[in-house]
Amino acid sequence: MSLLKEATYQCTACNELRTLSFEMDKHVEKTSQSANGLVMYSDVHRCVGGFLGINNLRVDHNLHIRSFEHLKLPEYRRPSE
Repeated sequence: MSLLKEATYQCTACNELRTLSFEMDKHVEKTSQSANGLVMYSDVHRCVGGFLGINNLRVDHNLHIRSFEHLKLPEYRRPSE
């Protein structure tokens, strides 16, 4: 059974503190295969105004989030129920 560990960051769009869980076995395998030691994960969550927001995170082998970017989605979207 894989050990779960958590990492947190604050979304710059909605200022929500986000906590993500990672399976360490899979994460270590992905970082060892990465050219720069970072793995990209996407965090999809309800963001400003109830619209879905997506942040692409780059995480190192110690589960430190080294960078993230908020994806700009099209303007014609509507809130999901």
